[in-house]
Amino acid sequence: TGSGEENSASIDSSHDSETQDTTASSKMRKMQRAKSCREYRAKRRLKKETLQARNQELEAEQKQFLREIAKLQNEIEGLKNHTVEPFSMKTENRILRSELKRHKTLVSHLKSLLTNF
Repeated sequence: TGSGEENSASIDSSHDSETQDTTASSKMRKMQRAKSCREYRAKRRLKKETLQARNQELEAEQKQFLREIAKLQNEIEGLKNHTVEPFSMKTENRILRSELKRHKTLVSHLKSLLTNF
């Protein structure tokens, strides 16, 4: 019976050793998972903060562009209210050309009178 007890003690001892190995292995896996989770959360937090900062930059840029657009629209409206209609400009241009032609004719006539004098 002594050898039966020795075998039983030996089996229990090896079983305890395997259980300890499994427990140690399980603890290592848990620690590794916890580390991976911490790293993932840190990475996700950093990405979120980076995106939030970029979002704020883009919102500020958008506000600046909207102010610029409003300024340009006001400028356009002001120019529309103060410009001469295209038809009037054409008419005014024709009148000025006609006056210029008359002045040139007058100057030419005066030159000829002066040369003959």
